[in-house]
Amino acid sequence: MRKALEILGMAWQSITGHILRSLLMMLGVTIGVAAVVALVAAGNGASAQVTARIESLGANLLFVTPGPGTQLTLADAALLTRVTPLVRAAMPVISSGGPLVYAGQDQSVPISGVSQLWTRLRDAPVARGRFISATDVQADAFVMDIGSNVAAAVFGSLDPVGQPVRLDGDTFTVIGVMAPKGAAYGTDQDDVVFIPVTTAEHLLQTTQISAIDAEARSSASAPFAAEELQRYYTYLYQGNPQAVQVSSEDALLGTVQGNRKTFTYLLGGTAAISLLVGGIGIMNIMLVSVSERTREIGLRKAIGARFRDILLQFLAEAVGLSGLGGLAGVVLGVAGAGAVARLAGWQDLIVPASVAVAFAFSLVVGVLFGAYPAAAAAGLDPIEALRRD
Repeated sequence: MRKALEILGMAWQSITGHILRSLLMMLGVTIGVAAVVALVAAGNGASAQVTARIESLGANLLFVTPGPGTQLTLADAALLTRVTPLVRAAMPVISSGGPLVYAGQDQSVPISGVSQLWTRLRDAPVARGRFISATDVQADAFVMDIGSNVAAAVFGSLDPVGQPVRLDGDTFTVIGVMAPKGAAYGTDQDDVVFIPVTTAEHLLQTTQISAIDAEARSSASAPFAAEELQRYYTYLYQGNPQAVQVSSEDALLGTVQGNRKTFTYLLGGTAAISLLVGGIGIMNIMLVSVSERTREIGLRKAIGARFRDILLQFLAEAVGLSGLGGLAGVVLGVAGAGAVARLAGWQDLIVPASVAVAFAFSLVVGVLFGAYPAAAAAGLDPIEALRRD
């Protein structure tokens, strides 16, 4: 025990006796560990945000989207509830964009032609006014609901409900403002203008719809409903499963989780390269240190230090440097992950396992890249070492 404390004390004296050199040796490891911790946390935070937004769409939601060359119509949406009893309701969606003009100022906005089912299927409440009704859809009414961002950008502090606006050249009446929802399924819902789907057909002069949102009877039956619909469309389009694609929220979440793992491994692997580079830096400077301390090593051997004593001393220095660099990297990585999360507006998800693995890897780097310089120091012949200048 006393011998071990003596070796550790000598290693510590060597580290603190050359502060600048020690800091430079630690730098690569510090950057590597910080990168692993921060990037993995950032990746998990971004993935968690996407997952939460998908879950906010509704647990029973199904997405029916046409493939290249396939056209779906309002009739296809109306037929969907008769294809399988597992589907409770279906809503056609027409997506486009156009200029929204109010008080002489225009702003380009995404347009979604939907039905009265939107608020239920997408769990999207109205903050002010009302949403599009079944009567509005049947009458091809020129009414609209606007996202909260559109309301703020176009109307400012003015209440938009009841205001006339022009959309793509036609006059509409704003009947409601949506509650803030955020991005979901690729589009920020707060930036969207919602109009009756039948009105969208006439406005855009098309009978083709962009997608069908369907509601399964329960979250448990949603995957089975998606499978039945996919089989139906594959048969309808002569065995082509790509003609129309059907997915459930579970499928989207599975894709996100798979991408999350791949993304995390990619970020972690990329950052681990910095640790290896830091290890190489430790080995190079340790070799320089051995050559500078040749006479010290020879003197220690001459007064009785064994091969193992010299080996452990230099190995303790390397592991101490990499360990200190790892600790500094953990602190820097946690702080960096928090800063990135605040700037990006997502949750800060520090993964304890990634912190532990990064720190443990920094110690392993110290052992691996410190072993050769330590062995080189321990293997010096004491007589030859004492002869050197």
